[in-house]
Amino acid sequence: MKQILILSGLCALLCHTGCHPKEEHHEESSKLLVTSPLTTDTTIMREFVCQIKSIRNIELRAQEKGYLQEVLVDEGQHVRAGQLLFRIMPRLYEAELLKAEAEAQAAENRSAEHQDPGR
Repeated sequence: MKQILILSGLCALLCHTGCHPKEEHHEESSKLLVTSPLTTDTTIMREFVCQIKSIRNIELRAQEKGYLQEVLVDEGQHVRAGQLLFRIMPRLYEAELLKAEAEAQAAENRSAEHQDPGR
């Protein structure tokens, strides 16, 4: 009995799967428009962040105090020996000169008073 049931189930399965007709895929013919591409030169530009460092680096330090009034050379520019690189504001030096002259005048006045006490 089991064999008959298994055999009938197998036959039913084969009939069920074998009864469907094959579906044929038909390719549709379609017309496509074909063109020629334009040929032109294209420049591609990209910006990047970077740092440029030289092989030799010379550090400049001031021997005098003061503020820079003018920078006479650009970074990376070649310079000659003795060439003026910076100009310092003269106001500080002028003020120091006036102060020194006033102190010298005051010292002369004090020494004159000590030499000539009778006046």
